[in-house]
Formats: sequence, C-alpha cells, structure tokens
Amino acid sequence: MAFGASLVALVIGIGFPSRDVTSDAFDELLAYEGPDVPYVWKHPAADVSLWALFHALRACGWSGRSLGLTTFWNAAFMALAFAGVWVLGFRSTRSALSAYAATLLLASCHMSLSWLRDPFLPYWPPSLALVTWMLVGVGNSEARPRTPWFVGPALLGGLAALFNPMSALAVAAIAATGAMKRRSGRSRWHTVQSAAMLATVALCPLLIVWLKTIPPHAFSNGSGIYGHFRPHALTSALVGLRASLVAPGRTPALELLSGLAWDGLLVVSAWWLIRSGLRGVRQAAPLFLAALGHAVFVAWWDVEQLRFWLLVPWLCVLGALTNIEVAGKRVAVLSLVAGALILSANLLSSVLPSLRAPPPSLLAARMQRTFGDRDLLVFAVWADASLPYFGSIPNTGWLSLHAALEDRRPDDRAFDWFIAMQRWVTSQGGRTYVEVDREGRPIVAEDVLQAPSGVTRTDLARIVWGLTLAAGPWRFREVLQVLGHTPCAAASPAVKGSRGLSAAATSFVDSGKNRDYAPERAIDAQNDTEWLSTEPFAVLDVHFEQPRAVEGIELRSASNAPYRDFAARLVQVSLWNGATPLSERRVGLARGKQGLGSVELPAERATCLSIVLVEHAGRGGGLAEVVIR
Repeated sequence: MAFGASLVALVIGIGFPSRDVTSDAFDELLAYEGPDVPYVWKHPAADVSLWALFHALRACGWSGRSLGLTTFWNAAFMALAFAGVWVLGFRSTRSALSAYAATLLLASCHMSLSWLRDPFLPYWPPSLALVTWMLVGVGNSEARPRTPWFVGPALLGGLAALFNPMSALAVAAIAATGAMKRRSGRSRWHTVQSAAMLATVALCPLLIVWLKTIPPHAFSNGSGIYGHFRPHALTSALVGLRASLVAPGRTPALELLSGLAWDGLLVVSAWWLIRSGLRGVRQAAPLFLAALGHAVFVAWWDVEQLRFWLLVPWLCVLGALTNIEVAGKRVAVLSLVAGALILSANLLSSVLPSLRAPPPSLLAARMQRTFGDRDLLVFAVWADASLPYFGSIPNTGWLSLHAALEDRRPDDRAFDWFIAMQRWVTSQGGRTYVEVDREGRPIVAEDVLQAPSGVTRTDLARIVWGLTLAAGPWRFREVLQVLGHTPCAAASPAVKGSRGLSAAATSFVDSGKNRDYAPERAIDAQNDTEWLSTEPFAVLDVHFEQPRAVEGIELRSASNAPYRDFAARLVQVSLWNGATPLSERRVGLARGKQGLGSVELPAERATCLSIVLVEHAGRGGGLAEVVIR
C-alpha cells in the first residue's frame, strides 16, 4: 500500500512537472552543473549531493540538464515521505483507512504538490522524508534490532538536519517521543507529557496576543532575515500557512472549496482534542510543540516563505498519528473526503494551470530572439534567472539590486547602481530594458520603494523611455537615458513668461544678447520665438504659479527660421505636483513646417510640466510654443 502511494506521487511529480518554475530555482540549478562544488551553510548536504549526482550521471553518459534531475529528486523524496506517512498511520492505528486519510491530507496540500513538481529548494523534500521515517523508526516498538533502537532514527535525524537545519526542532521532538515510549517509570513521563501539552495550549493564545500587541518599532534594530520582525507577522503567518495548504487566488470558487474542507477538519480536530483530553494527546505533545516552535521561527525568519509553512501541518498530522486513539472511522472518512476535495481543488487551481504555461526554455528562447546578448533586462522584483540558465542575456531585478547593497556603504542606493549598470551596458553596445505594465509604467516592488537605499518614484521619473517590447508574458520598455536631475527641478532658475507660467531648462543656445533662445521663449505666446538646445535629452520645465487642472498639452516644434536646422521630433512629457509625478506620455511632433503635436494628459492640481527632447533633427532641438489646456 505504501508502495502504491509512492508510485502515484512519482507519476504526478515526474509525469506532470511544473512549467511555472520558481525563477530562484535556476540559480541553484546552474550551480549544480558548474565545475565547483556548491556549499551553502543553510542546507549543507543538499547542494553537494545534487552536484555529485549530476556529475556522476554525466560521467556515465547522461546528457540531460539539472532541471530534470532535481525535479526527479524532489518527486522521489516526496513519494518516500508519503510512503512513510502511510506506514506510520497503519502501524499506529491498525487501520488502512486512517493511513490513507492521513497520506491524502498531506499529499493534497498546495505546497506538497509544488514540491512534487517544482525543483525549487530541493533540500526540503529529503528533510520531510527523513523526519517522517525517523518517526516510523522510533515508533516501531515491536522490533528488536541487534543494534540499539535509537541508532537508525539517529542517523535519519542527523541526515535530515544536514539537508535542512530547519528540521532540527522536529528531529528533537521525535527523539523525545521515542525516549518517552521506551523510558521506564511511565507514570512520571505521562506527567511530563501532560505538562508539555498544557504548555502548548497555553502558549498558543499567548503567542497570538504577543504578536498582535507588539509595538511596530520594537524590533526595528534587527531580527529576522530582512533585519526586522514585521508588525504584521501574525497575519502574514496565517496567510502563509493557509497558502501552503490551499492554492491561492487562481480560482476563487476552488480556493473557497479547499479552504472550507480544511476549516471543517480543524473543527473536527478541535472537537477530538477536547474529547480526548490530556490523556489522549500526550504522546503528540512534543510534535505539536515542534510545530508551534517552527511556526514562530518562520514568522521571525521570513513570514512570506510560503513553502516553509508546510512543516507545520506535516508535524501536526504526524503528531496525531502517534496517538492510537485517532483510528476512528468517522474521522478517517471525513479526512478522506476533505483530502479528496482539497486535492481536486489544488489540482484544478495550481497543477493544471501550470501545465498550460510555456516551458521556461521556450520563454528564454523567445527572450533571446527579442533581445541581444549585450542587453540588460531589469525585472519588476527578482531577475528571471532562467535567462542565464537557458540563454545568455544579462539580467537583474530591483529587489536583487537592493539586496546586493547590504554589504556596501549606507549611502549606496539601488538606483545609483542601476544608472552605473545602464551606462556600462550602453558603452558595450547594448541596451537596457525595464519591465513595465500594459500602460508602460515601470513596475517596482513596494519593498524597494519604501527602503531608504531603494528606488523612489522620483528616481523613476528621471528615466527617458523608449519603445515597449513584449516577450512572452513580460513587457519591457527601453531606457534611452537617465537624467542627471529630477524633472521640474532644473538647475537654472525659472524665468517668468506669460499666462502665469515660468520656465527653466537644462541648457539653451546662448546668442550672446537678449536671451533670444532661452526657455521662456517657449511660453511667451509667440510662435516666432523659440527655445533651442543642442544638448541631447535637454529638459524644459514649465512651472505654474498656482496648482491647476490639466486636460492636455499642445506643442509646436522650433525650426530656427530661415535655416530650418533645429527641430523636435519626439518628446517625453510629464506632469508633477511638487515632487510627486502625476502622469507621463510620449508625443511625436509632425514633420514639416508646422511641427505640431498634442496629447491628452489629464491631471488634478499639477504644479509643473516637464518636457524632455528625446529625438531631434538638425543641429539640435527646441520648442516654439507650449500650450496647456
């Protein structure tokens, strides 16, 4: 029976691999194929084992990639873990029905399905399998091995901790469970177990109260992987735990169905705990405490790591199976029904949609055709690392730029680093592209926008944008230039013109007399006077005396008659309220004598209009008149 459960899991994991692979996985996959042995202290055994396995297979003539190998690795260990759950359930309850119910409940979790099919974080499946079989070993009280009973479980627990040190608490709890079962003087240990269960019951509400009432600034000086314990840790923890069970967001109806099934099980579990009392659950106390401790650890480490939350329900189910009284048919049947509902909902919400996604190799090939090897792609959050795995396009992300600054000086900023990269790529003959939404606006994670060393919205407004290119599910907009100043904050002082406007520019042609081509010439309501500049990407800022509503603008290109050697062909315009950008558009000015262009640019309470000369013809560019409607 356990073999059958493992076979089903292997078929799902290997026969239906996820095409929606987490982009972070490709960094690890690339390291497995490299010549140097990868070593990460956070999971010391996993990377070394996969690297050795990959190179051993290559030496035997295998020509595949580490993507397929790691997918098989995850599926095999998860299948082994499910087999261990079935064996533990059958030995503890003497009921195949209860064993199937427990196995199906854990196999139907959203994160279990992810581990089966996604090669991301390959140290978790081995640790789950080893922890589960360790508990099988310590619970086998009928066996009389030649070696001491604890040798086998100790080896499994040690391996589990080497693959994933986060499982150390679970290993300790299982060791305590084994010691309690075999220690003489059981009445004393029953008292210890009862006290542990009471502590668990008391700690849960205290933890909730503590997380809810903790001052937001209490941990601002450091704790957790991101340098602070987030005030919304409880909410995020509950959301993370739920997301590890239920595929979130894809299909609301299926998500509701799966969530209701878990809610029903929680109610039944609570009823069973109350009915059993301390005597019925004392064997499970160490594992329940380990589940609680792991939840607290993940809330401190990183509440948004949804995959880490799977160990909490896993330990709770294993803890329930250590109590033989769990083998009631009503609970088992209800668990089977709930597991079937959850599995169906998660298959339809998560597995099938990912199968319809294009393979990462196809997306990388499409990117390779769209962009060049010297181009730099800046993604919204983290870089899509499948590009260096399947191709050769340099890439990064706003968050990865920000994270890379952790070991640098406090005054270093992600946007300054981005400017340096953009200039270097340009000097090498490449272009820089930033991921944007359908309206052409750059996408930046809120974490980076809020960070002191991150990227601000005024930083983004300094970018002079080019055309938008679509490649697969992404849209990228070319960066033509990064201005040296913030728009509407030009270095030269603004000079008053007509209609309550004043103008300033980064440069203008100095005629040597009367400021004939100065910026105020573009707002004096006269078409025969002009602002001219020979500087690439020159900027004209038009300030308003009072905040005003704007519907659109009309522009007339300069010509420098009678020579006709200055003209604006393409400009980027943006409206501002103080230091807050309101809207941005590109305006093409028609060729010919008129050189007119207009655009709808609605905004409320605008205080300034900034115009960047993106393209010009002749010696330079300029504007004869700016009309604001």
